[in-house]
Amino acid sequence: MTLAVEPGYYGARMEIDGHVAELSGMRLSLSWRRDYATLVAFDGAESFFAGLRRRGILADSPRIRAREARERS
Repeated sequence: MTLAVEPGYYGARMEIDGHVAELSGMRLSLSWRRDYATLVAFDGAESFFAGLRRRGILADSPRIRAREARERS
């Protein structure tokens, strides 16, 4: 599997195993093999995107936040 990242105008930040890299002005292509890398997930753990939202890295649109507020009520 291969993942290609193009940082765009404002750059991008990547974190793998606790190591952070700022990407600006370069294209990054990551590849991994099933026999070399393992993705670990735990039952009940928050999703990747929920973690980004919690840390303020990713923000939902006002429409999604309003829908979630209605669902909590």
